[in-house]
Amino acid sequence: MKLQSKERGQKYTSVLLSLAMISPMVVAEETACLQAFETPYEIIACLDKRVGDLQKSHPDVTEALNKYLALQNEVQQLREENQKLKKTVDQLVMDKNLSTGSTFRDRLKDGSLGPEMVWIPAGSFKMGDIQDAGRSKKPVHQVSISRFAMGKYEVTFAEYDKFASATSRTKDHGWRRGRRDNRPIVEVTWHDAVAYAKWLSQQTGQQYHLPTEAEWEYVARAGTITGSLWDRKQTAFSANIFGSHNTRGNFWEWVADGWHEDYTNAPNDGKTWAEGADNRYRVQRGGSWNRNNNSRTYNRRRDNPDNRSDSVSFRLVRVARTN
Repeated sequence: MKLQSKERGQKYTSVLLSLAMISPMVVAEETACLQAFETPYEIIACLDKRVGDLQKSHPDVTEALNKYLALQNEVQQLREENQKLKKTVDQLVMDKNLSTGSTFRDRLKDGSLGPEMVWIPAGSFKMGDIQDAGRSKKPVHQVSISRFAMGKYEVTFAEYDKFASATSRTKDHGWRRGRRDNRPIVEVTWHDAVAYAKWLSQQTGQQYHLPTEAEWEYVARAGTITGSLWDRKQTAFSANIFGSHNTRGNFWEWVADGWHEDYTNAPNDGKTWAEGADNRYRVQRGGSWNRNNNSRTYNRRRDNPDNRSDSVSFRLVRVARTN
């Protein structure tokens, strides 16, 4: 009985509200029921009878109510169609924004923008050196990569400064930047880079991390088989086919992985290789402006994660949402 009363109460509340918008007579009928009875069931029974009588004795009210309800149904249908259209548009926008080479910048909590990112397509490649350049780049192995976004450039001084200010970190360790706010950040440890990724994740609600070795090499190769040489340009190198800049010959870049002497038993899924890693060292990729003979896509080296250098920077990866 309680459930039935509740359902009928909801029904007649809706009817009364609808009628009240059309005719002041309904307000009087509702007031009479509320004054005459106390329990919800009695009030509902009263309303049941009075609304029925009112609709019979005032066909104009009934007609107006029917028109109103029909209009409400039409409005609801339009709302549903509009919602479907919005979802379609949102999907089209998402498809465009997720297309290979398209860029975006996530917004921070203060409304400012994070690093410029570029979408990288899923794919497979042969990781390592097929030209026999040394043990640490062997054995060559096939790796499959899921779609993700990677920094179009290295993180800049200006982008890093927001994090340093927010976390009370030293900004540049004495590095004379001059007009370098939009140049790649240097003199940062591996731990600094990891902390920046964690902070950016919290600021944007997205998942950021240092690229894995495999992700970094996949982007740097961009479909090529052999490692290409440093092209000697300074400021901003031309983008590769993925839309990424400066992956070779600009700065060494920190990646997520601990050091392995070679690729024996390396994973083939592009994930961070944690098993068996010597975490006293972290991997750097990319070569540097001061040694162009190290600027091939397969080159790698190790460094203490607490070290700082004016030839080492980093960029980030953002995980692609699956929903």
